[in-house]
Amino acid sequence: MGNSEIQKYHYFIAYLHRVNSLQQGYGNCDVYRNKPITSYDDTKEIQERIREKNGVEQVIIVNYKRL
Repeated sequence: MGNSEIQKYHYFIAYLHRVNSLQQGYGNCDVYRNKPITSYDDTKEIQERIREKNGVEQVIIVNYKRL
């Protein structure tokens, strides 16, 4: 979800997602950021990026780890 050459914080993100009221599942991805995750707002921003990119209704981050 970003360019690793420019952004220096690399994270593995595990999340739950809901496509609609009948379809839901698990997912994971890696995220590159130019600043560390330090607040709830940071996680909300990442959730929104994942939601938009994957075309799902809802994303909930279960865990993340800096790589």
